[in-house]
Amino acid sequence: MIPIYAISAGGITADSTSLTQSGLPVRLRVDLRLNQVNTAEVVLGPLPDGAVAPGDPVEIELGYDGEGTEKVFTGVVEELQRLTYGYRIWCSSQMMALSQIYINKLYEQQKAGDIVSDLASIAEISTGEVQPGLDYPFYAVGSDRHLLAHLLGLAARDGFDVYADAEDKLVYAAYTGGGGGIGGASGLLGASGALRYGAELLAYHAEERPPRIDGVEVYGESPASLGEGDKAYSWLTKEEVKGNAGGSSGNIHRIAIPSIRNQDAAGSAAESIFHRLNPVRTGWVEALGKAPLALGGPVEIADLPDGGPNGSFKIEAIKHQLDKRHGFITKVHWKEV
Repeated sequence: MIPIYAISAGGITADSTSLTQSGLPVRLRVDLRLNQVNTAEVVLGPLPDGAVAPGDPVEIELGYDGEGTEKVFTGVVEELQRLTYGYRIWCSSQMMALSQIYINKLYEQQKAGDIVSDLASIAEISTGEVQPGLDYPFYAVGSDRHLLAHLLGLAARDGFDVYADAEDKLVYAAYTGGGGGIGGASGLLGASGALRYGAELLAYHAEERPPRIDGVEVYGESPASLGEGDKAYSWLTKEEVKGNAGGSSGNIHRIAIPSIRNQDAAGSAAESIFHRLNPVRTGWVEALGKAPLALGGPVEIADLPDGGPNGSFKIEAIKHQLDKRHGFITKVHWKEV
């Protein structure tokens, strides 16, 4: 199986054919992560002046000869560096814009997904799947934090993830264990679609940690006039709004979220935060390059010896590497959910 690639950045295109014909040095690094900004590094030989510039669109595809390529990254040029032997192009998903915008805005009677979609439109970012999430009678976006921090806060309460997919569309959704992951089983994926020890897998690592916290308590605001519920506009507390998850004693993480106004929302937020802070098992596997793997989907690991972590796990991060020394390698960081 011969790895192949295709890159477009600004006014340039490069693929495996151009590498073969011209001998240009090339190195690709693609780093995809949940709840962070996707990045990529492309190192090419000499380029025509003005062929690529910061802000230009970027697309990267990886695959194997005879099977074709699959898109693994879409974004923009963040920085262009001139080197002795060519150029290094640093790229990022357009989610980077969310980390650079600070605004003040008030939302009333909105779901979390509606708020996320509006903030994405302010940053001029396209959206993919955006699930509704919790109802917020009142939610304030403050300029003390950038927009990405607000999105991550909303996601933590909903038990959702925020990330950019392969088309650089913003996703705000819960992990379901279906979709994403490895697509149709073919080539090096094996008949089952799993990553198998002794076949596709080159190395693996797994770790288990004791729980970081024993429980979570979320405190919201409740209206002064009992019975007014979510539509009340005064917040002198007469009745406590509180949600619990996990134990009630020991190391308890207590959080005040004034925008939460009812017991159901407080309980749901507490459960989401508790499970996010207490992963059971985490780890990574390194395998022969796997372009079909999708951020936020499942990965199946099989045939690990000595009670290794065989089964289906949530993909937390994907790192693709392609160069002359290592070939095409994919490292997948996973979490048991």
